[in-house]
Amino acid sequence: MQDIELLKERSRLYKPLYNSLKKKNIKYNEYLILGEIFINLKDQLKIKNLVSRYILDSIKSFHDKRIKYSPSIIKKYEPEILALPNITPNGVIVPKKENIRSYFKLQSFIFKLSSKYCLNKIADKTELCEVRLMRSNKHNYNSNRSYASSKIHSDTWSGNPCDSKVALFIDGDKNNTINFFKPKKIDRLFFKKKKKL
Repeated sequence: MQDIELLKERSRLYKPLYNSLKKKNIKYNEYLILGEIFINLKDQLKIKNLVSRYILDSIKSFHDKRIKYSPSIIKKYEPEILALPNITPNGVIVPKKENIRSYFKLQSFIFKLSSKYCLNKIADKTELCEVRLMRSNKHNYNSNRSYASSKIHSDTWSGNPCDSKVALFIDGDKNNTINFFKPKKIDRLFFKKKKKL
């Protein structure tokens, strides 16, 4: 019973978000501790464009290539993207001086969307966005290492001090997913950093 009460307590934190979305007539789905907000097509295309330009700037600078922007950049330049030196083992494309302008443009738009889609109603702090490349084991992804993002986990276990995560799927394979699990047993220590995953 304590498990469900703790989850319900956490779900109450999101009520101001859902009330604001309702007032602004923005479509959403509300689950116990998971919410799904529907972003309009114009905003989706703008995010996709900004992410593609961020990736394009990485390819141009690290592979010394002259490439023109196209909407299919991720599929078209997959080998160059997978060989970028600024990708972490979990697939985050890290901002560097060569792509920082395009990263800040993307970040600025994400902050605007946070306000437009009422996420600012529940956040007292916001982490900078990450552009993450989802890739499988066939692309040298080591899913057995500690803190591999493919393992069932909460980001707080690795020391990330967050109460919520926002995930946007931008482009690519429709088989890429994020799976959400309801914990079997939960207490207040559930959201604390773990020594090893």
